[in-house]
Amino acid sequence: MQLNAGWFERSEPRFVQVVGLAALLDAADRADTLRIPEDRLRVPVDMLGLTLPSPTLPSAVALGLGVMWALGAALMLITPTRMASRVGAPLLLIGSGLPLALDQQHFTNHTFLLWCLAALITIGGTSNPWMLAVTVRSQISVVYVAAAVAKLRPSWWSGDILVRSADGWLGLPIARDLPLRALTALALAVIVVELFLAVAIWQERLRVAAIVTAAIFHLGVIAVVGTDIGLIVFALAMLSHFTLPARSTVASDKPASTSDSSSIHPSRGAAE
Repeated sequence: MQLNAGWFERSEPRFVQVVGLAALLDAADRADTLRIPEDRLRVPVDMLGLTLPSPTLPSAVALGLGVMWALGAALMLITPTRMASRVGAPLLLIGSGLPLALDQQHFTNHTFLLWCLAALITIGGTSNPWMLAVTVRSQISVVYVAAAVAKLRPSWWSGDILVRSADGWLGLPIARDLPLRALTALALAVIVVELFLAVAIWQERLRVAAIVTAAIFHLGVIAVVGTDIGLIVFALAMLSHFTLPARSTVASDKPASTSDSSSIHPSRGAAE
């Protein structure tokens, strides 16, 4: 059997471009973090219970990280896939990874998710596209399951967190007008949707339903919570895997049937 990579040759560049676009937006949103290294970028002071020095990163280092972050994201967005995986993604790994490791105050889940996706692109490259699709989808599933499990607490079921975080054009009416039972039902529905997506993204027969559900879900989060760049970045990262195929396409190596010998050997059929 031979793996038919045609699907991947068309889809993998789109996946890399979506991740690059999300990372570029994230870099722009986090630029203030890199401009103020004396306040925000410091080596962690508490590691394994030991108190360590907390030196400030020089401004030039912080600026260099920001440039690497933005340049890596831009290369992933505009260059061919091989260049993006060999140059763009590694630059993004360093430019966004060091601030994540050194920043004590401004760690964000969506930046870490982008870092993980960039790591998978760097490691997988274009040499094994099916493995890239599997690992990316595994990462997305883990995020959905972890998000659902984190909501298994009374403060979420009661709808209290929904009310407190509702700041978008749709969130304000929800917080103001919905009764308590409706808020609880909505909060539970969010958990159900996240668990559904964690499983459905693996099922080819549920692919259309998963795409529609995920798009409505993430747009709904933005509408309820507010138009925050971080939420947009997170939505792009979580939806990016849909540009990859649901499963591998395998070309059959079964030999042609010889049951109709006269059609294969017309001269022999005529002679008989």
